Amino acid sequence: MRILLQLFVVHPSLSPEQIGNELGLQARFQQHVGEKHQTLRGDTLPGRYADSRWRYVEQHSSQTGHFAEEMRRFVGMLENRRDAILRLIGSGATVTVILALLGDGAYGDSLSPDLLRRLADCGVDFGIEAYDTPQGT
Repeated sequence: MRILLQLFVVHPSLSPEQIGNELGLQARFQQHVGEKHQTLRGDTLPGRYADSRWRYVEQHSSQTGHFAEEMRRFVGMLENRRDAILRLIGSGATVTVILALLGDGAYGDSLSPDLLRRLADCGVDFGIEAYDTPQGT
């Protein structure tokens, strides 16, 4: 079973390179403000991005469908970047941690109040994406 943990930053004016430099992480996906919309395959779509989008992605495997341990490690990584995250938010960014369950098995786990508090202290939103059919990555 595959699990993605993602840090997704949307900023009204900073470039994806500036976001990545601030966080000290390499984006897997990024779009610049004003760039033409396109699919993941690079096909052009109508319109332009109104903001910059930057996404860091980690892929994990789980034999049991549990994800809390990987989430604890990911939150620890975020805590080391808390000041940078809060600076981005203070300059207009929306920052979201996304837990993506890629639809190739049964998943279940619980996140402790302490872990959720640590996540909230980083100032980020928390999103869950669940797919009922297997997804490519």
